[in-house]
Amino acid sequence: MRPEELKIMIDSCILELGIPIINHDCRDEANLVYIGNTLRNTKILINRYYMEADIKIITGLVESHFMAGVSGGRKSICPGLIGEESTFVFHSALFLASPKACDLNLAGNPCHEEALAIAEKAGVDYIVNVTLDSEFKLTGVFAGDLKKAHESAAEKVIKDTMIPIENEFDIVITHAGYVGINHYQAAKAAVGVIPALKTGGILIEVADNIDDDPVGSNKYRTLIHLLKLWGTEKFGQSIASPNWIFIPEQWQVQMWGKVFAKIPPENFIYYSPQLLVKDYEILPGEDGNLFLAEEERYHGTIDTIPRVIECALKKS
Repeated sequence: MRPEELKIMIDSCILELGIPIINHDCRDEANLVYIGNTLRNTKILINRYYMEADIKIITGLVESHFMAGVSGGRKSICPGLIGEESTFVFHSALFLASPKACDLNLAGNPCHEEALAIAEKAGVDYIVNVTLDSEFKLTGVFAGDLKKAHESAAEKVIKDTMIPIENEFDIVITHAGYVGINHYQAAKAAVGVIPALKTGGILIEVADNIDDDPVGSNKYRTLIHLLKLWGTEKFGQSIASPNWIFIPEQWQVQMWGKVFAKIPPENFIYYSPQLLVKDYEILPGEDGNLFLAEEERYHGTIDTIPRVIECALKKS
């Protein structure tokens, strides 16, 4: 994080005391320590400062996570403190292809199991994890053993947020939420509603993409465009091939592929006023701005969303 970001995230009293704050750099090989391989053969490279610490305390927020089931706990280590090379297995095409690598599920989830194995190998003396409500107020504090405290927090999240779905629906409307600052992050909301979406149905997603780049990095732009050009099946086959060279951020595009395995791209309507025509040209799905009057496109506000939805529903 940049210094100005640290000032926002870290309590000022810590900064005033001059306590060292070290940003983990997954590419800084001099500050990575090899501690072995997991049973799934992930090469474990961990931040040297962490491994040399006398007391290892990790903190985290536990909320729904569309790959690892829930965040927090072991994720403070993996991916929080691992080397970039270690992420190539943790976020591999094989792991993410598992139907158990999904929101609110830990049982048999390869992403969760691998992260936990790496965290246990690195060693954790104590954790402090929290859960929050929609207003970012504390709903629980879970401290103690890495596995037990985190599982208790996960149970809280599942109890508070899981919605039973008895039927799939022809049309689902969702929003990218607070986390959806760009198209990359908006994948979390789209994937999260897959259980509610009927095969071949219509998904409408609205997003306030306020990031400096409302789509994502150049790597992400390239990969999401490949998904659009190749389609879900060919993209999945390509990244699973032994000849494929792993590209960071392919994991997010693979998760988008799960959406388009359920519905065709033309049945996905994505509305973000921050995206430009050239952005939509590389993204799968329909440009929600096109459902608005020409003068309202690509600079609308929250007030335009009902009209987008209304026009999109007429299409259905």
